[in-house]
Amino acid sequence: MPCQRYHRSVTFQNTAQLFLDSPIGDVYAEIPQNASISIYEGGQQMEESKIVQSDEVKWEPHPQLEKAKVGYLLSNRDENVDLTCLLVHLPVGIEVPKHIHENSDDIIYVLKGKAKMWIDEIGDLPMVEGSFFRIPKGVLHQPHSVEEDLLAYDVFYPFLA
Repeated sequence: MPCQRYHRSVTFQNTAQLFLDSPIGDVYAEIPQNASISIYEGGQQMEESKIVQSDEVKWEPHPQLEKAKVGYLLSNRDENVDLTCLLVHLPVGIEVPKHIHENSDDIIYVLKGKAKMWIDEIGDLPMVEGSFFRIPKGVLHQPHSVEEDLLAYDVFYPFLA
């Protein structure tokens, strides 16, 4: 079904609800009352809206991690925008090596699951539903000890090349 074009800034007068069908089950999130959202492309507002319903997320293998999956929501690869927004699914027992993103901040919001995040000069932190992380570009980090399948909304800015 084609999407209707929407105004670039959206204000929710009431709490909006988001339901997401993911590889590890349904996820529910609320967007606070009167939240304002604007989408920008390379410093310019995007020309067209993009809406992805939960059953439209195209899950694909993670480019570096066997057994992990990603679902790109918005990317330079597909829409020529200056950020990458994706869903990341890490299954129980996955081994993620310590790594850095040299040119992008890694911004993570945990939707579901349980793991730990090690960040250089900070140490281990719990990754549980509702946890938020901003890892600046060039900082060594590692999600690890996945005890429950983890589903996270991950944003890279500028876009992940």
